[in-house]
Amino acid sequence: MSPRCTWRSQESTLQVRLILIIPRTSNSNLIRIGLVDVNGYHQPDAHLDGFDRIDDLADVRIGVYWPYFRDATQDIVSANERALETLKAKGATVVDITLPHLQATDKAHKICIMTEFATGMQSFWKKHENDIPGDARLSIILGRSFSGKEYLAAQKLRRHLVEAWTTIFEEVDVIVTPTTGIVAPALEGRIADMKIVSELMRFVSACNFLGNPGLTVPVGYTNDTNLPIGMQFMARHWEEHKLLRVGHALESTLQRQGIVPKKPARFFDVLQDLQK
Repeated sequence: MSPRCTWRSQESTLQVRLILIIPRTSNSNLIRIGLVDVNGYHQPDAHLDGFDRIDDLADVRIGVYWPYFRDATQDIVSANERALETLKAKGATVVDITLPHLQATDKAHKICIMTEFATGMQSFWKKHENDIPGDARLSIILGRSFSGKEYLAAQKLRRHLVEAWTTIFEEVDVIVTPTTGIVAPALEGRIADMKIVSELMRFVSACNFLGNPGLTVPVGYTNDTNLPIGMQFMARHWEEHKLLRVGHALESTLQRQGIVPKKPARFFDVLQDLQK
């Protein structure tokens, strides 16, 4: 289950609605727990429509906000531009779009996630402060510093942005960006480097903030360090099937061309390690 909380002011009354993403059953079209409407966002049944239609993407519209798309290191931008050409060769149409208020989106996302993180850790803070890693401890400290007015302003911006992105998705099926602004950095001696965290999170914070589904696909490796480069796709709420179709089309083509191997150059099998 994935709980989501939405706060809405209505006729001077603050209402809290908790939406639980749960499987539907034939005997339950609408489940209510007290005042909680678990189907308040009209979640459709999950499906994989079009997953295997990967040779012809003529019906797919890919939105690109070029200043944002190219706000990464050159090797990342180049690999993503080549991947975009691969999708165009399959018939996909690239549509120029504008994503509004990206800097404000990033700041509002940080305010919300850090405040909620700090609130959730409040009962553990005094007893376990020194046990928490430096980067997480810094996030908690920052989260404790934000005011209620700042958090409320961030939530109001979120509502505005959800509506703006919904309008954008009337013109495109998916929005594409690089996955990260930089490739994975070395970890030796690096503690709580918020600049690097911001570079790594640059393109994923919007989906995390607005609740849109996202998918990342490997599109190449850096020439000097052989580190992976990814391309991120974002879609309208509940349209994960579009992400999976486009991601499937791109990944299978790049694997067939030998650009991306089926097993990454640097691979760690978590499941195998757990079985030891």
